[in-house]
Amino acid sequence: MPMSSRPGNQDQPDRRAGASFPQLNPNPIIGVDSSGHVTFLNDGATRALESLGKDAAPDVFLPKDMNEILAALKRRERATFRRELTVGDLVFDESIYVAPEDNAVGIYATDITERKQGEQALRESEERFRQAFEDSAIGKLFTGLDGRLLRVNRAFAAMLGYSIEELQSMDFLALTHPDDVAASRETMVRLQSGTEGSARIEMRYLHKNGSEVWVDLNTVLLRDAAGQPHHFVTDVQDITDRKRAEQELCENEERFRLLVHQASDGIYVHELTEDRAGRFLEVNDSICRMLGYSREEMLAMDVSDVRAPGSLARIPEVISELRAQGSLVFVTENRTKDGRTIPLEVNARLFDLQGRTVVLAIARDITERKRAEAEKERMVHEAERRKAELEQLIYAASHDLRTPLVSLQGFVGELKLSLKDLLAELDRSDVPPAFRERVAAMAGTDIPESLRFIDAGASRMGALVSGLLRLSRLGRAAFQAEPLDMNKVVGDVARSMEFTTRKADARVEVADLPGCLGDPTQVGQVFSNLVENALKYRSPDRNLVVSIAGRREKDAAVYCVEDNGIGLAPDQQPHVFTPFFRVDARIPSGEGLGLTIVTRIAERLGGRVWVESELGKGSRFYVALPAG
Repeated sequence: MPMSSRPGNQDQPDRRAGASFPQLNPNPIIGVDSSGHVTFLNDGATRALESLGKDAAPDVFLPKDMNEILAALKRRERATFRRELTVGDLVFDESIYVAPEDNAVGIYATDITERKQGEQALRESEERFRQAFEDSAIGKLFTGLDGRLLRVNRAFAAMLGYSIEELQSMDFLALTHPDDVAASRETMVRLQSGTEGSARIEMRYLHKNGSEVWVDLNTVLLRDAAGQPHHFVTDVQDITDRKRAEQELCENEERFRLLVHQASDGIYVHELTEDRAGRFLEVNDSICRMLGYSREEMLAMDVSDVRAPGSLARIPEVISELRAQGSLVFVTENRTKDGRTIPLEVNARLFDLQGRTVVLAIARDITERKRAEAEKERMVHEAERRKAELEQLIYAASHDLRTPLVSLQGFVGELKLSLKDLLAELDRSDVPPAFRERVAAMAGTDIPESLRFIDAGASRMGALVSGLLRLSRLGRAAFQAEPLDMNKVVGDVARSMEFTTRKADARVEVADLPGCLGDPTQVGQVFSNLVENALKYRSPDRNLVVSIAGRREKDAAVYCVEDNGIGLAPDQQPHVFTPFFRVDARIPSGEGLGLTIVTRIAERLGGRVWVESELGKGSRFYVALPAG
């Protein structure tokens, strides 16, 4: 396409020659001859050209298809063309007129740069809005005034399980839970009335599968240029998980409230300052009943208000221990509303409540326990007193009985000697036969038999007195607990009884034994009595075997003396350690105190004794003593 020369050259366009073109038109107007040279520039074109820089030539206003336009001029065709031309940063809307009668082409250019920039900005804004709408993580929707869904995003569709196409053919009320329809309609009416610019509501939608979806709706009503309602814009956030959590929290709080207020123990929370227990923050029904105050009264009080005067001085000490340990169990005296004083056992623990340290306490009324403890202590003292009196009485009675028993047994011996002398006198010749015969019958049979009965009874009574003396001495004897080598203690017992066991065709087997704490003499007496008991109640059908073994159990040494004797019936086992209890009355030996003495010794050493037995097979006596 022919190019015109720069202004100032001989081919410079004539600004005067275009009298038919409005010189003063603010928009660029350009004249072009049949050769394609620019022959005219009005002031608007000149200003536009100057704004493009000093190197800009007038032909920048010519469209790219100028040859096609010139061809129409050569053919003498009247034609009109419309082109959009970008020149640097400027954009022009050009109307091109082919005027055969003037043998020229006129170009009328309108600067549409600002309009184009506005359109571009609008397109970019619309694209940003589209991306924000479509890609938003929360649901978004446009709703018509009639409730029809005009546009929804992917997040909203996914929230309810529908496709976008399905939703855009639905009414939003069809998605709303029946119980929330009225509230939704009321919100729409309020917005349309103009009383509110926006509204926020929590409600339920129905998922495609029928489940409830809790949502937080934030709705704005958009109006047209005339101020008339046009459509609703809504942000929808799924809060189903939050609602479930809130529901669970409410249920947990209700369960906790019921648990706290139905608890039989008093429960309360109170403030904690540096050196004092502060105001009650929460109390349950039980603590109110214990102290006789209403809930409202207690929540207006400090902990010190319900402490008995004697317990107030301990509050700083308790607080110090509680701070050091984090939790504490203590007993305190409390004053009730009617002036009574009751003891409470308090289990207190520190915890953080919204940035401040408070105390959670569980209090139990121990009035009855204190009474029971006092009564128990009184009964223990009384039992100890009576026991001491009984032991003293037993000792005195046993001691006093021993003297006449010795005398009785001595006189029986004297009578036996006298009988011998009497029988010797009967052999004299001067004794009448009839008298001799009568006296011989009495002195040789009746009187000796009576003396034997008297002697046996006295011996039996002597054994009982000896047993009672031993039992009474246990209560007064001073025990010296020391670590014991039980292999030596039990070994000495077995060797001391070796003659007796051989005579009874019995065998005593001793395993390796753990040590314990105890008095060597008294512990030896325990095992001696148990072996003697086994010998006494051995079975006539087999040789007796006594096995002694031991083991450690935590802080105790447990020993077992097992025999294969006659055993115990189930109804006998609870009584076997009772004084004077005899397993078999046909067995004459023993006073029935051996196992009682075993029990007393074990208890005084801090241990215990029990038995396991099977009738006809044997018994196992267990002795538990403090471990050495």
